Amino acid sequence: MRRSKYFEEIPEFENIADLYSFVVDRYPLIINLKELNKPILIPTYYLLKYLINRDDYPDDEISIFSKNPGIKNVIKIFAQRNKFFIVFLYKSRYYAITPRSLFIYLVENLFQEKFLYIFDKVLHHARQCFQYNTKITRIITTLLENRSNFAPICRRGKITRIISAVDILNLYVHYRKNIDDLYVFDIKSPLFSLQKSTTYNEVIDCLKRYSYSIYVVSGKKEYFIDEVSMYETIKEIFTKGI
Repeated sequence: MRRSKYFEEIPEFENIADLYSFVVDRYPLIINLKELNKPILIPTYYLLKYLINRDDYPDDEISIFSKNPGIKNVIKIFAQRNKFFIVFLYKSRYYAITPRSLFIYLVENLFQEKFLYIFDKVLHHARQCFQYNTKITRIITTLLENRSNFAPICRRGKITRIISAVDILNLYVHYRKNIDDLYVFDIKSPLFSLQKSTTYNEVIDCLKRYSYSIYVVSGKKEYFIDEVSMYETIKEIFTKGI
C-alpha cells in the first residue's frame, strides 16, 4: 500500500463567502482566514462563535511549529497534550496535522494488521444524532463544545442528512435574522449529500476526499464518525494502549 501523508494543506480565504464556495469540493478542518490584513489560523467550527457574539480565537487548540515536528512527536502531542491541530510552515505555506489526516495515516501505515480493531474503537466514539426540529443554537453549542464541524440529523433512527458548520454560517447570512429563530429544517440544501459507507475501505476513501463518512453495520445500525471520533480514538490508542 502506498504510504500516505499525515498532514493536509490549509486553504486561505479572504472571507467566509469564499469558504462556502470552496467546501463543495472538500471540507477544510482548519483555515487561514485573512482579517484586518493579518492571517489568522482558525478551526472552521470556531467561525460559529461569530453567531453567538463570541469572537475570540483559539489559543489552546493549535500547536504551531516552524517545521514538521515528525510523526513520533505528533502522536505524543495528540495523545497527551489535548491539542486538536498541529500546524507547521513549509516553503512559505502552512500545513495542518488534523485528526482526519493522522487517522488515515495510522490506519494505512501503522495499524494495517489491526484494521478491524481500530474501526471498532472509532465506532465507540460515534457522534450523537439530532432531530429535524432541533434549534440551530443547540447545534452550534454542541459543535463548539465537541470541536466538531458536522451534525448528523436523524428521523426514525436513521441518518437522513448531514449539516456542517458552514451550512449554518450560510443559513445565517441568507436569512439575516436572529439565530435563535432558526431550526435544522431551515437548512433546505446542505452542502453534502448523504454518503453511506458499507466497508472500511470506503470510509478511508471518503475521508481522503476531505469529507466525512457514515459507516453502516449489517445494514441496520448507523454510526456517524467525524474528526472528533477519530481524535478520541487516537488518544485512546496511545494513552491506554492497543
